[in-house]
Amino acid sequence: MVRIQDEYALHKLANENAVVNIPAACQDSSPDTPQPAYDIKQGWMNGIFGCLRPVLSIIGKGVVENRNTQDDWEIPFEQITDLTFLGCGGQGAVFSGMLNNAPVAVKKVSELKDTDIRNLRKLNHPNVVKFKGVCTQEPSCYCIIMEFCPYGPLFNLLKNQKNVVTINRVVSWAKQIANGMHYLHMHKIIHRDLKSPNVLIGDDEVIKISDFGTSRTWNGVSEKMTFAGTVAWMAPEAIQELACSEKVDIWSFGIVLWELLTCEVPYDGMEQSAIMYSVGSGKLKPPIPTTCPDGFKLIMQMCWKRNPRERPSFKLICNHLEIASLNMKIKHSLKHKRVGSKKSNLRLHSFVNSCRNIKLNISLKRSS
Repeated sequence: MVRIQDEYALHKLANENAVVNIPAACQDSSPDTPQPAYDIKQGWMNGIFGCLRPVLSIIGKGVVENRNTQDDWEIPFEQITDLTFLGCGGQGAVFSGMLNNAPVAVKKVSELKDTDIRNLRKLNHPNVVKFKGVCTQEPSCYCIIMEFCPYGPLFNLLKNQKNVVTINRVVSWAKQIANGMHYLHMHKIIHRDLKSPNVLIGDDEVIKISDFGTSRTWNGVSEKMTFAGTVAWMAPEAIQELACSEKVDIWSFGIVLWELLTCEVPYDGMEQSAIMYSVGSGKLKPPIPTTCPDGFKLIMQMCWKRNPRERPSFKLICNHLEIASLNMKIKHSLKHKRVGSKKSNLRLHSFVNSCRNIKLNISLKRSS
């Protein structure tokens, strides 16, 4: 009886091994070849993983390759030399430096997440500052590397060198800022902190919009956003933390245009809380100078519409700036013509008087 049980156990074990271990000779997928039985509980799992094995293999190779390949967006901090402190803003300290024998701007940020600006890596416009990479390997030196603008912020120039701000420069700079912002909005990026300190002047007086620390992508629908920006340049809906759209940048552009025309600081001397209440409630806007050209006056009035939907797009602003600048050139040339004609009349009148005096002198001599 014991022997029979032992033989039965051996026979059962042999059958189990036959189910699990398929001989190499039986691994033929030909329909004429009898296929061995398989365990249904294990077979469906093996089938799924068998189908997915090529995909998983490709994904695995890609992960390994990404780990082994160094991203050119990552710049080792030790490659940056000749660091010189330039200033400090709300997002961090800014330095100038050298990278591969070329000048760069280095912005030191406090946290690793602040270097996550890959959505800005694709930007390529002459009026938008170019991003060259980031430093994330050193915990104490999280940095963003950008192109260097030698003439610094527009704010400093308007404050310290008012004499160089000619009407031609105002027109040129306003157009460049509007073109850069139009490019950003075309790429669904809202700046949210457009102001003269964040507008840089590069070589050949090319304007560069910078500091995207508070920027965000926009999906075409107004939505509530976190409180961000500088109060004096902020739109009422942004101050009140209402649903916002790209039109918050339009309001800010109107303030920057006002700065260009006046060389003054908006709401200078007012407390921040007073600005927030007055602008947020719609009771305060910068005063437009009486000497302001009509075209620029119209643009500022459109930018400061209480209802964001009534504000123009940057494409429309670019068109208005072209018309306004053309009108200014025509008026300027007509003014010079009038001045020139007045000078000619004065010269002619002087010549006639001198001739009369000579004639009078000759007649007096003859009579004597």
